[in-house]
Amino acid sequence: MLKIVFINLLFAFSFVWITVCIILSQFPSCYESQASALQQDIAYINSCERNQKAQDIPIKQTINTANSDQQYLCKRWAVVRATSYPTNAVRKIASDNNWCLVIVADINTPSKDEYLTTLGYSGRKIVFLNVADQDILFSDISTAIPWGHIGRKNVGYLFAIQKGAEWIWDFDHNNEGVLDINIINNLNTMSVLQTCRGHHKLFNPYAYFGVNETYIWPRGFPLEFARDTSTRPNLCNGNIAIKSVIANREPDVDATFRFSREYPITFEATQTFPFILVPRYSHCPFNERATLWTKQAFYYMALPTSIHSRVSDIWRSYIAQHFFHREEINLLFSPPYVVQTNGDQNILEDFQAEMDIYKKSSSLIDFLQTFQFQPNATLENLYEELYIRHFIQLEDIYLIRIWTRSYSKVSGSS
Repeated sequence: MLKIVFINLLFAFSFVWITVCIILSQFPSCYESQASALQQDIAYINSCERNQKAQDIPIKQTINTANSDQQYLCKRWAVVRATSYPTNAVRKIASDNNWCLVIVADINTPSKDEYLTTLGYSGRKIVFLNVADQDILFSDISTAIPWGHIGRKNVGYLFAIQKGAEWIWDFDHNNEGVLDINIINNLNTMSVLQTCRGHHKLFNPYAYFGVNETYIWPRGFPLEFARDTSTRPNLCNGNIAIKSVIANREPDVDATFRFSREYPITFEATQTFPFILVPRYSHCPFNERATLWTKQAFYYMALPTSIHSRVSDIWRSYIAQHFFHREEINLLFSPPYVVQTNGDQNILEDFQAEMDIYKKSSSLIDFLQTFQFQPNATLENLYEELYIRHFIQLEDIYLIRIWTRSYSKVSGSS
């Protein structure tokens, strides 16, 4: 069976920004001393783990004990982090009986009763994980994730996987829409477009969908390649059985675009437009705002939390694609099926939060494509190398250890 992952991406744009090379990347020998320091840091993490009694609590048992009234087994789960009262996007998923929904609360989210009453909760397949639920069900990973960060969704992913998910709709509460279940049922008959020949280290799919802009690229795309036409090669017909979605009107653009252009944005491509396959060994950023994941890719859903939320999902996308290429998991972009309404964000704050993307994304891709990993290198091994090179902080090595252990338990792969 063909391994696939559905990426329902939001279009992102930006004006060209001259990025700064990271000085450390010019001196690989520095990594040797960093690797030595890593061993001391790993020893510290090991001591922390020995003191974490929560890791000895069987996850399935704690879920059964704490959520006995919500023992839903679903193949299709939607996961959202709630930071306010229910939005239209959440209501739409909640009203769709084809999907089970897990709502992951944050520290400032309304109470469970207040939220579900406002939502109109009436016994559908909806699970609300408040702060206490998260600490009970997944105590060790919940403790490792800061509040106010999209990494809270890691708890929701684990819950959905434990409850039998084969598809996970990873969405933001401001993105209204979801992939039609009939599309999923007809995957093997769908046609997509793919590159005719050759590939660049980067792939920019956005220009194919039609928008009145000279240059267009996704949030997280290295800005020094925004004008490079070789990242937008000619496309040919294909018969690859994969499909996905993106957003219209107020797409997930980076702050540099929002500084210089007006909303709304309407893409010319309709839902009948072909879907576009990202070439193997090319990289393209995708986010956590509207992405459909298949079971084969669940292990790579972990969001790093030592970096800002506006960087976390982009780093996850590049890390995941490193393993997608090895395991022949396909990544697909689609025309708009989702509408985003999120006009209240502070552009300057977002610009500052995205600085790692502007400075480091190209170096990250170069590293992922050129570093000589062992054939059996794990996600934890990769995180250690990323820490040495200052793409993430030490706490993410600890997080990915907990994620790996928890994933093995809930997925039954241990």
